[in-house]
Amino acid sequence: MRTRDIGAVVLAAGILLPGCWRVRTWVGGSVRRGTTVFAEKGCYGCHTMGAAGTPIAPDLQHIGAKYTRDYLAVWLRDPTMFCPSHMPRIDMTEGQLQDLADYLASLR
Repeated sequence: MRTRDIGAVVLAAGILLPGCWRVRTWVGGSVRRGTTVFAEKGCYGCHTMGAAGTPIAPDLQHIGAKYTRDYLAVWLRDPTMFCPSHMPRIDMTEGQLQDLADYLASLR
């Protein structure tokens, strides 16, 4: 399956199963694009989102209830800024980073 197809599957699952994803609101395109960034950058390789993913790192199902969108954007830019972390810096554009922060902040 191509990376683009994976993003479409994740997006479709988020639309069809909003209770599972805990997406508060699909606000414009940034949250939708953020779901694609989440899949394309391989976040499921370490994180879980409910039952989906790999439980190496914290479950992100309710991350938006714990942290602000701005905090998440800073964390994504440099995961070691506030404390030591095993999370690597993810190679992404500023737009992708902002979309991913919007998506994660929407998870309540």
